[in-house]
Amino acid sequence: TAKDLGRGATESITITNDQNRLTQEDIKRMVAEGEEFAEMDKKIKEVAEAKTALERLAYTVKADISKADGIGAWNDGDKEMITTATENAINFLDNIGLETTDAKEIIAQERKLNTMLSQLRMKYTKTKVKKEGEGSVRTEL
Repeated sequence: TAKDLGRGATESITITNDQNRLTQEDIKRMVAEGEEFAEMDKKIKEVAEAKTALERLAYTVKADISKADGIGAWNDGDKEMITTATENAINFLDNIGLETTDAKEIIAQERKLNTMLSQLRMKYTKTKVKKEGEGSVRTEL
């Protein structure tokens, strides 16, 4: 039953299964299948979100490295280390499947790359502050 609040009119409809539509058994089966695949869908969504986050980080770092100054004045060893870590993350992402990978694996790769970046940022921030002297304003990388 539906009621039009503006006019105050009400209408009723009845839905019947007179054209060989789904049976109750078919409906129950489809609901059961939906519930069965809900967990797999949730897992795939988590993996896809984690993959997107790691891709975003890796490609951002890769772009920053390719710029002249990047995140800071890289020494060759640090540049090689972060380049290798970034390429490893990208290769890891290229070789995983949404259905077969656990989101925790991807999140661990992202944390590993973020930890390395944080350590380098701290290293270069400290180096930059020391070079600027005590009266200078500290800038973040």
